[in-house]
Amino acid sequence: MIAGPCSVESRGQLLETAMAVKEAGGHALRGGLFKPRTSPYAFQGLGEKGLELLCEARELTGLPIVTEVMAPDQVELVKQYADVLQIGARNMQNFNLLHAAAKASTRFCSSAR
Repeated sequence: MIAGPCSVESRGQLLETAMAVKEAGGHALRGGLFKPRTSPYAFQGLGEKGLELLCEARELTGLPIVTEVMAPDQVELVKQYADVLQIGARNMQNFNLLHAAAKASTRFCSSAR
């Protein structure tokens, strides 16, 4: 089981969730860090700060971390932190992203169902 917040919004929220995932027997912690929004004024995600928080949660729980990459230029940054790169269903035809993720020296998975 992989679980975690759709959007990492704060350190407290993430660490509390990480402990709950661990206690429930989860195998990995997932958290969204790059959030596309229709308004440029809406919360866009924590980006690299969120990656650092996920790493803190990994150190605390021992759970590997999974997060979505949404653009080819995010792959290099995210692979420095995450254990698994997630490719969302809306990006299954984004061949530039798929090629960049395939070249990354980390595992990746698809959330397409």
